Amino acid sequence: MKTFLVPIDLSQNALYALDYAVFLANKVSAEIILIWVNDSKDRDDMMEISSEATKAKVVARLDMLVDKYKPLLTSQKIGYRIREGHVDYEVANQAKYDDIDLVICATHGFNSSDRRYTGNNAVSIVMQCDCPVITIRPHYNYNDAADVIVVPVDSSSSTIQKAQVTCHIAKALNAQVHLVCLYSSNLSAVKRHVNNNLNCFCSFLSEQSISYSVIERQGRSTVATVLDYANEVNAAMLITMTEQEALTTSLLIGTTAQHLLNEAVMPVVGVNPKLLNHNFKTL
Repeated sequence: MKTFLVPIDLSQNALYALDYAVFLANKVSAEIILIWVNDSKDRDDMMEISSEATKAKVVARLDMLVDKYKPLLTSQKIGYRIREGHVDYEVANQAKYDDIDLVICATHGFNSSDRRYTGNNAVSIVMQCDCPVITIRPHYNYNDAADVIVVPVDSSSSTIQKAQVTCHIAKALNAQVHLVCLYSSNLSAVKRHVNNNLNCFCSFLSEQSISYSVIERQGRSTVATVLDYANEVNAAMLITMTEQEALTTSLLIGTTAQHLLNEAVMPVVGVNPKLLNHNFKTL
């Protein structure tokens, strides 16, 4: 992981995501690219940003951020991009263009009234990006978190697709992985699928010399089960898929994953199934 993309609307909450990006970037000497999207053409309100003077102010502010954060980065590499259009699509397109390894953005949670970078767009960015996206709530004290990454494992075939990004992040943070096995039913077929996925996950982690432990949990409330455990161990991060990880037809991002993203105190990593085709740059 060598290049991070941080969507930024110059609000205090977005700047908090930038602070967290610096924290992670210094673990692996990564470069940070900021992206500001002018979405005024999509909004019919008094916030329209069209004048060259206003854009010049944005550029000046971005230049100030680059000057401020560059000395704080081990890599000493930080720059920015300016685009126009829908925030989520432009962030996803820029991530492809710059071969981004990780997108990091802020989210308010369910009580958010800001629908640009830190409200509903955070969910949309997670869905649109091929690379992993970390969402972090403002004021989370990541420095006090335990070196633990919580990863739910269920009966779906997609659940083991989190293994690759889990290994990369665990190595970067020098963290232990806690695999939470979710048995949503007593049916032997369901338990067999969960155990098969667990064995595959454990084999992958062992091959990469990642320390891990296994925790078994029974119950149908996936969100409550995962969050309760993550809070119990003061996890530094939670990793989930952006598509359904349960035996239903609904999309996870509209149900379980969105609840995790909005309710989790710790940062949440959303992994897109398309990540199978994503080549991480060497740590």
